[in-house]
Amino acid sequence: MSKITYVRTQRDKKVAFLLFLFSAILIALIIWGGNVFSKFEQYVDISSKNTIAAMMEQVEHSYQMQINSMYEETERLENYLFDGKTRSVVLADYEDYFIAMENDSVRDIVFVDHTGKYICDDGKTGTLDLGDTKGTLFDVGGQSVQYCTWRNGEEIFVVAKKYEAFYVNENEYEVIAFIYNTDRVNDLFVDSAYGGQAKLYVTNVDSMVTYADLDNNEGVVRNYNILDHYLDESVIEEEQYAQITEDFSEGRQNCVTLYEGKNAEYFYYQPLEGTEFFLVFQAPCAVVQSVLTDYQKKVSGSWMVTVVIIACIMLVLAVGTVGAIHMRTWYEYERQTADMHRENNVQLRRMNAVMEETVREYRLAQEGALKEETEEEAAEREAEEEREKERQIREALPRVAFVGERFLLVDDNDMEGLLLQEALTKRGAECTVAKSGEQALKMFKRSKHEKFQYILMDADMPDMDGYQAARRIRLMDHPQAKTIPILAMTYHATPEAMRMAAITGMSGQVEKPVKMQTLALIITKLKSKNRIHPGYDYDRK
Repeated sequence: MSKITYVRTQRDKKVAFLLFLFSAILIALIIWGGNVFSKFEQYVDISSKNTIAAMMEQVEHSYQMQINSMYEETERLENYLFDGKTRSVVLADYEDYFIAMENDSVRDIVFVDHTGKYICDDGKTGTLDLGDTKGTLFDVGGQSVQYCTWRNGEEIFVVAKKYEAFYVNENEYEVIAFIYNTDRVNDLFVDSAYGGQAKLYVTNVDSMVTYADLDNNEGVVRNYNILDHYLDESVIEEEQYAQITEDFSEGRQNCVTLYEGKNAEYFYYQPLEGTEFFLVFQAPCAVVQSVLTDYQKKVSGSWMVTVVIIACIMLVLAVGTVGAIHMRTWYEYERQTADMHRENNVQLRRMNAVMEETVREYRLAQEGALKEETEEEAAEREAEEEREKERQIREALPRVAFVGERFLLVDDNDMEGLLLQEALTKRGAECTVAKSGEQALKMFKRSKHEKFQYILMDADMPDMDGYQAARRIRLMDHPQAKTIPILAMTYHATPEAMRMAAITGMSGQVEKPVKMQTLALIITKLKSKNRIHPGYDYDRK
């Protein structure tokens, strides 16, 4: 191959490589763009359902907090009326107290027996319909909530809790129930989603509606089966009806899609924990998915950026190809010049070699043979070199050093573990890091004899803290289990923490953040006393 042909071949290879790289990038971008747009609809549907679930979790949390506060009101009343000395009261003695407790949300306070008969705080009696909750209410520690109708036909919300039997006006009762206006709980659902464009229901496990937030809260609709209604209106199919009915009976949450096309709606339901109710959410898919408009714009914008990048790459490749062709003559000139300099350098090196050989022979002839070094002198020189190397190493190390020491560092905090590992490594130590107690146990169990000399254990870790991990290490079937020093690392280096470290088999403790001087002092004391731990019984379970 001639030199000119070589230059042309190298140039053609570079141009071909650039064109191949451009084609590969273009194909990858086309595949990526196709995947993004093909999966965008699926992404929107999954993200929308997750958004609904997160929002309904917040609504349920507020609902549960309200219910818990109502149960606490019954507990405060029970503690006030029945202080432990006596379990019997006369209503007339507490008339002013009951009047003070009733307000815009608390309608009445009633005391109920196991048959449902009650006596109100104003002395009136009757029977309270507790519905399906009656069975669970009268269990030990039972409690229930229920929508029902009060004496005057008014819609109410009942919160009832069972206590040790007590007497009111000489009659025995077991349950204290607060009668609330339904607004006390229903107001939690008002405008809770998408500015009134969504529908919210509260149903029982049989899908009977007990509360509905419809048409901007114009009224409460009760006592109809929402699933039967949708099935009759052909809103849901029989398969969806069977699936939702099964979910209701099993207490499962789910999200299904009603209708098709532009009229599609999300139908989401989840059980309200601690009650017999389900919280049901229904809204058009387009309303929920509108929150992802910004994401769609972002994807479109990124695609435009990709197109611009491709155009730039094409321009760069075109300019590079033209430049390569026009620079051909310059490449050949540079090649010829380089060849000439290379040949001249070869000749100069040969002449220098001949001259150096002549000078060396002349000096040997003049000075004679060099004096040979004796074996003792060579050994002394090598020993001196070794001492100088050790001195240089000692001067390069920090003041506190752990040269050759092998540590197992256990810390769930990545930043603290990294800083401590770096500090030990700088001082000549070998450091292996575990991020949890379980991981430390596995690493120690798999380690060979004397792989680790010390274990630095974070005392405050989730799931398994350092004390539990130390106890389990001491009980392992491992040659070092009972001898390896274990030091607890804690931000609370108190006598109580030291006692805890001792009874779990640890050798001591060091306060966080760990100082190298302090750690070196503790390890020196352990070595001098040959002490692993203070009085721990390994066989104790």
